[in-house]
Amino acid sequence: MHLLALLLLGLTLEPLRWEEPILDARIADIDGDGKEDLVAVTRRELLLRRGGGREILRRAAPPLAVVGRGLLGVVRDGRYRAVADPFGAWTESDAGPTSLLSMLGTGLPALLASPGDLDGDGRDDPLLASTDGFDAPGGRLPFAPSTSLEIKRNEEFAVRWEIPLPVVGAWSGRDRELVFFQNGDIVAFRGAIESDRLTLPLATAGQAAEEIRRNHVFLRDIDGNGRIDLLVVTAKGSTGFFGAFEATAMHWPNGQVYDRKRKGFHRPASFLKLAGALLKSDLLDLDGDGDLDLVLCTINTSLLAAATGTAPGNYHGFRFHDGQFVREAAWVHREAVPLSAFSENPRPPVTFLPDLDGDGAPEALSVGGAVTLLSAGADGAFREAARAEWPEAGRVARGRTMAALPGKQGVLLVRGGP
Repeated sequence: MHLLALLLLGLTLEPLRWEEPILDARIADIDGDGKEDLVAVTRRELLLRRGGGREILRRAAPPLAVVGRGLLGVVRDGRYRAVADPFGAWTESDAGPTSLLSMLGTGLPALLASPGDLDGDGRDDPLLASTDGFDAPGGRLPFAPSTSLEIKRNEEFAVRWEIPLPVVGAWSGRDRELVFFQNGDIVAFRGAIESDRLTLPLATAGQAAEEIRRNHVFLRDIDGNGRIDLLVVTAKGSTGFFGAFEATAMHWPNGQVYDRKRKGFHRPASFLKLAGALLKSDLLDLDGDGDLDLVLCTINTSLLAAATGTAPGNYHGFRFHDGQFVREAAWVHREAVPLSAFSENPRPPVTFLPDLDGDGAPEALSVGGAVTLLSAGADGAFREAARAEWPEAGRVARGRTMAALPGKQGVLLVRGGP
C-alpha cells in the first residue's frame, strides 16, 4: 500500500491507496482499546487498520459486517458470527441465524454500524433485521422494519443496502432502551417489550416541497447526560415563481416531548429558524466538548441558479451550550451547491467534521474532483488546510478522532495531529 502524508495546521490528509475500489468504510473502536480503528471493504476483502498503526490486515470479505465499540461481527453462510480477535486470529463463534442474508441474497459486502450497548457489558451489540422484526440480544422485537430498510441501486456495485439503525439509551426513563423512528412514530423497546410509542405531527412526503426532504429527525443523546433527546428539523416553502423557503430546528431534551396528562407537546428547549431551502442537517461534536452541535445546510434559490445549475450554499454550525443550541451560528462556510445535490438522500459537497485537532473548532471536507480539507479559525471562517486529488469519493465515514472517504483509489484518511 502506498502511503502519503500531508501535514498542515496539525491535520493529516493521508491517501491509503488500494488495488481495487473501496466500497464502504467505517470508523469504530472495534477492539475496545480506546483508540478508533478503520474498517473497510472491497468486493472481496475486509480490511482492518488499528488506530495509530500502519499495518493493514486483510481477510476474505463476508457478505455483511457489523461494527461498533468492541464489536466486529460477520454474516457468513446465513449465520451471524462474532469475531473474537479481529486483529489476531480470525476466531468466530456462532451467534445464531439471521434472515437478513436470505432476504437480500448473497450480494456484495456492506458495513453496518451497531446502535449501541444493549446488555450493559461495555461493548456494542449487533441488531439484525428481517422482514418481520429485529433480532436483538434481548430477543426478537415484533417490529417490522419495512421503512427502516432501504435497498438502493448504485452503479458502483449492483445492490447496496443500508439499515438506518436506531439508538440505545434512556427514552422513557429506563436504561438501555432501543429506540426507533419509523413512519412518524418514535417507538422504544426494553428488551423485547415495547416501552413507549409517540406519534409526531410531521408533514407527509406528499406535502413536502418537490425534491426537498421535509423532515429530518434525530434521536441522540445531545447533551451527554445518558438520556435520548429529540431534534426535528423541518423545511417548508413554495416551488412557485417566487419560491420562499425556510428551515426550522426544534430540540426537546430527555424524552420530554409530549405531556400525556395535558395532551399536548412541550415547548422545545431550542428553536432555530433559517431562510433558504434545506439541503442537509447533521449532529456532531464540532468543538470537542463532549456534546453534539448542529449543522444546517441551506441554499438560496433563484432564477439564476436554475439557469446555471448551481446555487449559493450556506453551511451553519450552531454550538450546543447550557442546555440549548445557541441561536447565532459559531461557524459559517459558503460554497456553491450543484442543484443535482437534491435527490432522495441529499449529499452536499461539503461535510463538517468533529474537532479532530483539538483546537475547539471543527474541520470540513469539500469534495468535487479533488478533496479540500478546511479548518475553522477563531473568527468562525473556514480556510484551506490541505488538498488531495481524490476523484469520485464516497460517503464520508466520521469518528471522534478521524474520518475516511472510500473511493475507487482506496481510502482517504483525515486525522488530527501527526
